Amino acid sequence: MNDKTSNYTIREKTNDLQKNMENMKNKGSRVHIAVLGYELDRITEVPIEIRTDKVYIITRNEDKESPEAVKFLNECINRLEDNKIKTFIRRNEPLNLENIIVEMKKIIKFEKMNEVREIYINVSSGSSVGAIAGTICAMLFSDENTKITPYYVIPNEHYENLSDEEKLKKQENYRKLGYDGIMPRSFGVYGIEYVTPFNISLPDEKLMIFAKRIYEMERESEYGVSMKKIAKLVIETKESQNLIKLITEPENKEEEEYNKKLMEDLLKKYKKLDYGENEILTMIEENYTILKWRKMRMGIEKGDEENIKRLQREKPEPVDYVWLKQNVISKLQKWEMIEIPEDRIGGYKRVKLTKKGEDLVKYLY
Repeated sequence: MNDKTSNYTIREKTNDLQKNMENMKNKGSRVHIAVLGYELDRITEVPIEIRTDKVYIITRNEDKESPEAVKFLNECINRLEDNKIKTFIRRNEPLNLENIIVEMKKIIKFEKMNEVREIYINVSSGSSVGAIAGTICAMLFSDENTKITPYYVIPNEHYENLSDEEKLKKQENYRKLGYDGIMPRSFGVYGIEYVTPFNISLPDEKLMIFAKRIYEMERESEYGVSMKKIAKLVIETKESQNLIKLITEPENKEEEEYNKKLMEDLLKKYKKLDYGENEILTMIEENYTILKWRKMRMGIEKGDEENIKRLQREKPEPVDYVWLKQNVISKLQKWEMIEIPEDRIGGYKRVKLTKKGEDLVKYLY
């Protein structure tokens, strides 16, 4: 790594910047995430220096990438793989705030499943939108098991600050290395600066599941979701009892075949949402979580067959609407995640997600 520090940044030079690199190097298994921009050293040097395990690069769909972006991406991949770092490309279009968060969220969830303890997000490699997305993801998804840390790479030199002679020399040196694209915006790494993510307060998991179901139902109707449809989530219909079988081991071949046919029907039903088997199984588990939550709030214990039957019906009753309003609707309103328009659907009140509610669902799920 180049130790020269001319024209590197407006920040003061401090030993802390190099210490941050050493601290990062001393951590265990590491994963890095970066959004592709017109940078090379800023994306590759830190993972190479600290001998990281894996790097994800988020970029646009192949048919939308400029020739220059393709050259930057290929060079990043070559540098990382030459240093035996596993490199994965994640694509989305358009590469806006929402889609960058979606891709980062997928990566973080996958790595959490693999019990990765440290995830770093490079917020200096792409646009300011990528930096905002990285910081938001660190605030939303960092927890006691997996720490997510955004970091900013401070370069040794900025291309725009070089003299014409220095620019030509840089171009010649890069061509000798086989790179013939436009010049990166910066060179070398002076150090890294951590961006401290603050904890943010989020709605309870069960409330978010209701918001997610409302979001899914709203995609079928622009007029909102009737309270009757939402209330069906807090009772144990025959359909919900059958669906729960999909998340339990089949007891025999007949049950296995029944589950297979049921999943085929569900894939057709949720085709518009682009849901595969994993998404459908997650939805069933979430709905089961809601039912368990209601039983717990009502003091119904496992094996209490008499009281369990109180929730086993095909249509919601007045008591279900009362429970729903007290425990879910009023709380989602306090979070400003839903609104209840005056007009009704088929005689039932309807619920619509607000922009805040939609964004939270998109970001968290």
